[in-house]
Amino acid sequence: MTAEPLHRVYRRELREAALDAARDAVVERGWGAVRISGVATRVGVSRPTLYREFGSREGLGRALVQREAEGFLAAVAEALAAHPGRVGDAVEAALRAVFRQADANPLLAAVLTASHTGADTGLLPHLTTEPDAVLEPARRLVAAWLAGQRPALPAAEADEAADVLVRLTLSHLLQPSPGGDAPAALARLAERLTGGAADGPTG
Repeated sequence: MTAEPLHRVYRRELREAALDAARDAVVERGWGAVRISGVATRVGVSRPTLYREFGSREGLGRALVQREAEGFLAAVAEALAAHPGRVGDAVEAALRAVFRQADANPLLAAVLTASHTGADTGLLPHLTTEPDAVLEPARRLVAAWLAGQRPALPAAEADEAADVLVRLTLSHLLQPSPGGDAPAALARLAERLTGGAADGPTG
C-alpha cells in the first residue's frame, strides 16, 4: 500500500484543526465573533494559510457545517440500514437518532440559540437554504434508500419524498413543535409518500 503523501496528511490535519478551533469559538462566543485571524492564531498558522484552504470566512463556516452534518448523516444511514423493508420504522429510528444527536450537539445548540434571539444567523443558511452543506447530501441519502426499499416508486417521487422529509426534519430541529412526536409523525408521512408497504427492498 502506497503511503499518503505528507503534504496531503498535513493539509487534512490542518483542516481538521482549523475546524475544531472554529467549532470551539462558535460554541464559546457565536459565529459572529469568529474571524479567520483568530482561528489561525488558535491553530498556529498564518491567516493566508487558512484563506488558501477555505477561501473565505464564509467557506470556513460552510466547511464547519458540512463536517457536522456528516455525523448526523452517518447516524441516519446506520438507522435506515437497520430496518430493511420497513420504511416507517426506519424513518422513525433515523429521526430519533438525529434528534438525540442534536440535543447533545453544542455547535447546533449555539447556532439555534443565536438564531432564536436574532443575535447571529450567519451559519443558519448553511443548515436551511443553501443546498451543499446539508440539504442536498441528506436528500440524496434518503432518496437512494427509499428507491431501494420501494422499487416500484418512480425516481422522481423518491426524490420528492426525500426532499419533503429532510426539510420537515430541519424545520422540527429549528423550531420544535410543542408536544407531539415528530419522528413518529414523519414516519407515518414517509409511508404515505411512498405508497405504504407495497414493495420490499431490492436487496
